[in-house]
Amino acid sequence: MKELFSVIITTCNRDVEILREAVESVIKQTYSNIEIIIVNDAPSNQYNIQIEKMVRSYQGAIQYYINERQMGANYSRNLGALKSSGMYLSFLDDDDYWENTRVSKIVEMFHKGYDIVYSDFIIFGKNKHRYSKRENPEYENALELMLSNNYLGGFSNVSFTKQCFIDSKMLDEEMPSYQDQDLFIRMIQIGRIGYIEEALSYYRINENSISLNSKKKLDGLLMLVSKYSLLYEKYPNALRIRLENELVYACKQGWKVNKSRIIDMLKHQESYFRIIYLVLLGTAKNIAVNILKLQ
Repeated sequence: MKELFSVIITTCNRDVEILREAVESVIKQTYSNIEIIIVNDAPSNQYNIQIEKMVRSYQGAIQYYINERQMGANYSRNLGALKSSGMYLSFLDDDDYWENTRVSKIVEMFHKGYDIVYSDFIIFGKNKHRYSKRENPEYENALELMLSNNYLGGFSNVSFTKQCFIDSKMLDEEMPSYQDQDLFIRMIQIGRIGYIEEALSYYRINENSISLNSKKKLDGLLMLVSKYSLLYEKYPNALRIRLENELVYACKQGWKVNKSRIIDMLKHQESYFRIIYLVLLGTAKNIAVNILKLQ
């Protein structure tokens, strides 16, 4: 019999039809032994009656839990993982979905001895549809690259053995952002990574994303750098690259506080002229984005 594959879908204030799209992408997988767990982190959500009705329509195929109060996505993912019975785990965000052969192809990789598996993915939104090609580093470079840049992608794009997840101490529920990268940094140090050069996940861009929340973004960055300070001392180039990318992103979003804080951190890594260049690059991107919005 095929090993059980557990899919944890965390949802919070999501329109039931978008959530249904995520659920249907799991139901329609070609792999036949899948467990679906939905954890609702919005006990007072206006859509809850509709969500419960949708869950019942699958006639027991979905385990459904509602948090007594809003606890955050990290808590909800950990809860779902602890409730799961599968050998393999995937987290699926409630507004993302999968290509229908994804689980079968992921399991094939697990059978080859990999503990963490990821693929390329499609980024889509109201006016966006883009193929995201991922990097596939050599084993000895995997940790250093993750410290500088999350090449695996978001949770919806990464699967792992439950044992690897448990051994890595699960998700840090105190992280306000970068929770995926925080977990991956720990997992990479104990597990073997496998890459599928094919887009198997669809990642939706929306205005409520944590990546668009400046305070959570900055707080998460500071926590990540502090938490792995010894690793960043070992791989100083990884810290420089991460801070460079974060500075450009902060300038692109017009986040003045983030920009100032990251510049202070970069002063020990980069020349004055390099910092000016990065600021100008991010500012140019900000102008370009605003022009596109007006068109």
